[in-house]
Amino acid sequence: MDILKTLQALNACHGPSGDEQQVAQAIEKLAAPFVDEITTDTLGNLICHKRGGGKRIMVAAHMDSIGFIVTHIDEKGFLRFGRIGGLSAHEVLGTPIRFKNGVRGVVACPGKTDPKEMKLDDLYLDIGARDEAEAKAMVQVGDTAVYDTAAFVSGSRIISP
Repeated sequence: MDILKTLQALNACHGPSGDEQQVAQAIEKLAAPFVDEITTDTLGNLICHKRGGGKRIMVAAHMDSIGFIVTHIDEKGFLRFGRIGGLSAHEVLGTPIRFKNGVRGVVACPGKTDPKEMKLDDLYLDIGARDEAEAKAMVQVGDTAVYDTAAFVSGSRIISP
């Protein structure tokens, strides 16, 4: 199993908290050849079980990712958003984002905002729409987005979200 290709496949999934089904399906497909049983519990946790007589080992990981939820689309076509998970204005500014339907954009800030005073409420998602109507044709209030960052190799290391 090529770890870079595996990470790239998982990163391509849309999986903000509360909507991890694509990630679960990808993990299930990756795990199926190596396990005896795959189940999902009532909370959506994916459980992959390999029978054996040796020591018991559990590998646990989050399937969800930090994300954004559209709360308002303004007349210029910019998307105001709420956070899904821990977001900081200074950490997300300039970050590429991707919606479930494939629409891409970036976290932006009006030029008049003082970087020292910048808050999450000052930021918006820019999807390249010319106006509100064009933006609404691309995404809706309530749609979610995740970071659109790829896994890649740098020297002898793999870097991945």
